[in-house]
Parts: sequence; structure tokens; C-alpha cells
Amino acid sequence: MPHESDKVALLAAAAGITDGAADMDGALRRLAELLVPGFADAAWIDVLDPGGRLRRVAARIDHPEAEKMVAWLMERGAVERAEHSPTTRALRGEGPQLAELDPELRAAMTHDAVDGEMIERSGLRSTMALPLDIGQETLGALGVGVGRSGRRYGPEELAFAELLAGRAALALANAQLVARLTATQRRLDGILGTLAEAVTVHDARGKVVFANPAAAELLGLPDVRSVLDAEPGELLDLFEMRDQTGRTVYPEELPGARVIRGERPEPLLTRSVLRATGEVRWFLTKATALRDETGATLAVNVIEDLTEERAAYESLAEVAHTLQSSLLPDALPDIPGWELAAHYRPGQSGTQVGGDFYDVFPVEGGHMVLLGDVTGKGVAAAALTALVRHTARTAARFDPRPAAVLGMVDRALMERPRPAPVTMLCGLLRDHDVLLAAGGHPLPLRARAGAPTQEVGCCGVLLGALRDPGERREVAVAVERGDTLLLYTDGVTETPGDGERF
Repeated sequence: MPHESDKVALLAAAAGITDGAADMDGALRRLAELLVPGFADAAWIDVLDPGGRLRRVAARIDHPEAEKMVAWLMERGAVERAEHSPTTRALRGEGPQLAELDPELRAAMTHDAVDGEMIERSGLRSTMALPLDIGQETLGALGVGVGRSGRRYGPEELAFAELLAGRAALALANAQLVARLTATQRRLDGILGTLAEAVTVHDARGKVVFANPAAAELLGLPDVRSVLDAEPGELLDLFEMRDQTGRTVYPEELPGARVIRGERPEPLLTRSVLRATGEVRWFLTKATALRDETGATLAVNVIEDLTEERAAYESLAEVAHTLQSSLLPDALPDIPGWELAAHYRPGQSGTQVGGDFYDVFPVEGGHMVLLGDVTGKGVAAAALTALVRHTARTAARFDPRPAAVLGMVDRALMERPRPAPVTMLCGLLRDHDVLLAAGGHPLPLRARAGAPTQEVGCCGVLLGALRDPGERREVAVAVERGDTLLLYTDGVTETPGDGERF
């Protein structure tokens, strides 16, 4: 089975199976490729179609006759499944299934003599079947098996597979939601573009040749004729336009001008101030090209007034900022012999609360420093962050050993009804060293004059993931005057750079 670091990498990869995938089936095929041979000798995935029909979309096997065996696995997906097969039981709501393919189960699962022969040739001896569940909805089932490699599955592998299936199911559900929202947005854009929203059409000179009543109202003009009678550039002079950063937007940068030049611009959000009154409006402008009867290019502009929504996308941002601030320490303490600094930067703008956290506070024998990353974003992540921080603080008062603090947080997370994986680094700052323990978190870096920068500490198991993580280790890391110790989250290492990650 994979090492702990490989398990963390596999969980991260499972959460990203939809990235770049053309469709849902492609994402599931990617999941099967991730599992074999690192975690399984064979993997197969079934999905439930809207009508409730089970359809096998992916199969992969590590076998000398891989092509033939994959074809057999895919064919098995088209045959009615046995009543007591692990997949049937998982989909029936009986939860994750761990099974040994003993003679009795093989007999129950075999469709015919040829199928029985193929089961024997596959070499599979131990299997697991896990439902791909999101809340009360079952998307399908994931099946994995081992045998030819000499591996066997047990309760620990089942627990990890359940976590893995949960990550994959969440990624699939998010992709489905995005697809539905995208389709809805397209339909909505079509309706608004022809009926409700402001619509203008202008030629290469900027002369408006069509406008609907909503456009005249948006421009503050009495009627459509006033819009059509305006000279090129006259309508734009009614406003002072800036983008979200406050930079002036010039007429040649507007989507309509860009489509006239043959470009395919993204929608543009502008802060538009009506010069006559000083009124501030937020407009989202989209433009597409249209050929007239002579072949000349026209620009069709659909302009949405997002002023009210923007005042709300800003109110929520303020609430999110306040919530995020409440989850971080107000200030770092003064510690003799140490100089502390912290930097927290959101990975993206918006109203979402991130899952990263840190804390520093006094304990018996020194100061405790915490750094971690919880699963998810938003209010759920905030609640989980609060649980982890307060549990860690309480645990440190009774036993300030970093390994003991991680153990207490791990037990609190395992008591939750749903998996809640957390990575966390815990350190006890003392006079001449730091006692470190890690729970699935990137190790700190120590920079020392005249020496190369190096990782310090030892890796540990992810918190909230395994029922028996084993003994957690601590490492005393020596520090000298002038040393720098850098603790960071994976948001740093996953930041895109010019040609690769940070």
C-alpha cells in the first residue's frame, strides 16, 4: 500500500480529477489511472444515469493481458450484477464493502464459465467497493482489487479508500454543479440579451445602429431615438469609466471595440460615473460580432447593470474579511530571543473564507506555534478552523508536547460524523531549539548563514483521516542566533509561477 506521503498526494490528485477533463467520463477514467497500480491492481467505476441505470465508464488493470482484461471488466459492467456482489451492496446503501474473493463469493458473482475463467486469470483476491456519495445522492460506485501484486486489503485500506472516494465524489459533484450553472448562465444570457437587458449594436465607427428601450434607460436618455441620433463617441462621453482596480478604461478597450478588431474579449466590468450627476453604476458589458448584409462587422453589446449586486459581491466581502480575521490571532506575542512575523494572503478575491490558520500562544516551558490547513472553504471551513484552534489551545494547557496536541486534535476530528482531514504543524518554541511534530503538513525550512536551506522535522500522518495513525513523533530542531525558521501552508507551494509552481 502507498506510504503516507503518497496517500496525501493521491488524495490531492483525486480532488483534481476534473481539472482539464473534457467530460465526466474522462474524469472517472483519470481516477482509474490514478489508482492503478499505486493503490490497486485493478479499478473499475460505475455511474448512475439520470434514469437510474448503472453504466460502467472506466476500468484499468495491471496485467500482462491488460487490453483483454480491461475489455472483460468493461463487459462485466453491462451485465446485471449479482445480488451479493460488493458493488451491488455498496449501491444498495450498505456502505463501503471489503471482501475476499473466496470460492463462495466467486460463485455468486460469476455469470458463466467464461466469466469464471476470466476472474481466475485476473488474479484478484481482495476487493473493495465504495459508493460515490455526496450527501444523500449516490453518483455511482468505485471498485478496486488486488491479488497479483501480493497485496491484501484490510480495514486501514478501506478507511483510506473511503476518504479517497469522498474526495473524488466531491470533485465530480462540483464539476456537475459548474456544468449545470454554466448551462443555466448560457440560457439566461440568451434571454437577457434579446429581451430584458440593455442591448446596443454599433458599427466600426462607433455609431449605434440599434438600441432597445433598456439601453436608453441605462444611458439616462429619454428614448431610443436619442441613442440612435448620438454621434460616435458621444454616448461614451456621458460616463467616466474605470475597471475594478480603479484604472481608467478607454473606448478602444471596451468589448465592442475589440470585437470590431476581430478579437474575442471577455466580459468587462466597469465602474461608470455619470458625469452629469456623479451617480456611480457598475456595468458588465459583453460583446459579440455580427455581419451585416454587406459583410461589414457590427458589435452587439449586452450591458447588465450590476450596481445592486456589486454593493451586495462588497458587503459579503467585508463580512468574510471580518470572519477570517476572527479566526487568526490579533497580534503575535513578544518572545525573548525570538522575532516573529506572519503573512496571510487570500488565494483568490471574493467572499470565501479560506481554510488556512495559524496561532502563537504561551504554554508551560515556552510558546506554542500552530500552522494548519483545513478542508474546504466558507462557513464550514471557518467552523472547522475554530474547532481545531480551540482544541489545540485547550490540549496545550494540559500537555504542551506537540505530539500530544496533534493527537488530541486528531481524536476530536475523528469524532465528527463526516471525514474532516486537516494538515497541521505544531511547534514548542524554547530557548535554543524548537520541538516539532507534523500531521500531514509540509515541513518547515531552516535558513542558516553559510549553510544550505533545509527541511527540518519529520513527516506525520494527516489529522482526521485514520482511526489508528500510530505514535506521533517529535523532533527537537536546534536553532542558533540568526537562524530563520519558515513555516508555510501548501498554498505557497501550489501558487502558479511563470512556467511552473512557486
